Amino acid sequence: ALALVAREPGRRATLLAHAGRLRAGLRALGLEAGGDTHIVPLLVGDNRRALALADALLARGVLAHAIRPPTVPAGTARLRITPMATHTPAQLARALAAFADAARATGLLS
Repeated sequence: ALALVAREPGRRATLLAHAGRLRAGLRALGLEAGGDTHIVPLLVGDNRRALALADALLARGVLAHAIRPPTVPAGTARLRITPMATHTPAQLARALAAFADAARATGLLS
């Protein structure tokens, strides 16, 4: 893996760009996406709402794990979004559309 990173530094840049695109797109929807690495945390707050959103996303073909206490402090449940360098722009756009739909379906967005 280290040899691959050294040999193909563009993959890291692509991965960070994908995370930035997802982060910006989620924020544009009105969702609380944070972080500044390849992992995009989406703060939900309530445990049940985080699980419901994760389930709604999975039903739409997007895998985003719900992270809840004790892994994170109480009241800060979130989804962990981890794009890959191999995702295409179309896949990222589809994921953002799924987030918009799932967040509305679960009441996170109106």
